[in-house]
This record gives sequence, C-alpha cells and structure tokens, in this order.
Amino acid sequence: MPGPKADGLLKLEGYRLPLAPMVLSSAENPEINAAHHRHLVQWALHRGYSVPDSEIFDATRSSLALAEFERYFGLPVDSDLRRAERIDVEHHNVAILV
Repeated sequence: MPGPKADGLLKLEGYRLPLAPMVLSSAENPEINAAHHRHLVQWALHRGYSVPDSEIFDATRSSLALAEFERYFGLPVDSDLRRAERIDVEHHNVAILV
C-alpha cells in the first residue's frame, strides 16, 4: 500500500481493557496516569454536590465542578457527540472481495 502523498497529522483515539483486573483487596491505584489523578476530584465534587440532601446539595458548585472536569477531560463520548463530529465527513461503503 503506498504512503500518503502529502504531509499531515493523524489523530487516533483508542480504548482498551485494563492490563490487570481491579480487585477490592488491592491497595494500588487504578490504571489511570498519575498526571490525571488530581483532576478526578472535580468529578467527585460534582457527584457529591449533586446529592439531593439538604446539607450538601449545591447545584452551583456541582455545575462548576462538572464544567472544570469536562474542560480537562472533554465531553462524555456518546453517539450524539460522535454524530456531530462526523457531520461533514463523507460516508462510503466499500466492498472488499477476498
């Protein structure tokens, strides 16, 4: 297969299963790069402040924490986001004969 005819930037996104299963008895951190650990607290704050409890519920703090989490990690990946990202990409079906 020939290489590309012009220079460009290729962006890849992938998912994989963890290398080792998480077990409750393990004291190790989950398989998330340590550089991201301090930003995960924003998700915990969002979830904590959104609990419908008269003492801790705070919609403003919850939405601020969620916004900060999404600023760092990006929007959640769902089918609507994928569709919006690919709205201007031509779609083709290609038959491969073996």
